[in-house]
Amino acid sequence: MSHLYQYILPLFCVLLLKIEAGASTAWLINRFLNSQDTLLLRDIARHTFYWGVEHSELWRELAKWNEQLSEDERVKVVGADIEIKQESVVLALNILMQQKAIAESMSGLKTFVMFLRNVRRIAFVP
Repeated sequence: MSHLYQYILPLFCVLLLKIEAGASTAWLINRFLNSQDTLLLRDIARHTFYWGVEHSELWRELAKWNEQLSEDERVKVVGADIEIKQESVVLALNILMQQKAIAESMSGLKTFVMFLRNVRRIAFVP
């Protein structure tokens, strides 16, 4: 793992790390890289396809690597796939919203939130 950080990233001037996941998973990982919040890392393991011990180790090591670099040199994660696992989308939205009122510019999201609040009252007909 350390060879990745010592040799490969600097040699190729890597600034973006593309992962096979959607934008929400990449956003969550970038948030972890900046905060090193271990509870968030646990949630990433639970709600994305990056659930293995080796994935957690990769993100921890990358966070340590980034910590040594200036802001503009840090590696950022980018999702290069569609959103498949909706749990990561919901987790990212929950973190973003944190009980805040939804701005008028995001009015489309209000429908989504109302749907989630009323999901128990909705009868699904196949």
